[in-house]
Amino acid sequence: MSHETHRNRENDGHRTVLRRTDDTVILYAWSGRVVTPYWMDLAVAGMALRPGTVLDGEAVIWRDDRLEFGAA
Repeated sequence: MSHETHRNRENDGHRTVLRRTDDTVILYAWSGRVVTPYWMDLAVAGMALRPGTVLDGEAVIWRDDRLEFGAA
């Protein structure tokens, strides 16, 4: 389990869980809300993963050769 909790949220990205199913990719926010429509580029890239794969991390936006924290 991640060190991040409801009381200890990091402000450098969006906590995201990517789940690759047999048919698709679903992305969840730390709250459990489905956020796939907001991160379609990650969903498309996730289709290259094997079904059953789950990734937990920070989703960030890279723009103009730097991280763009206020964009999402």
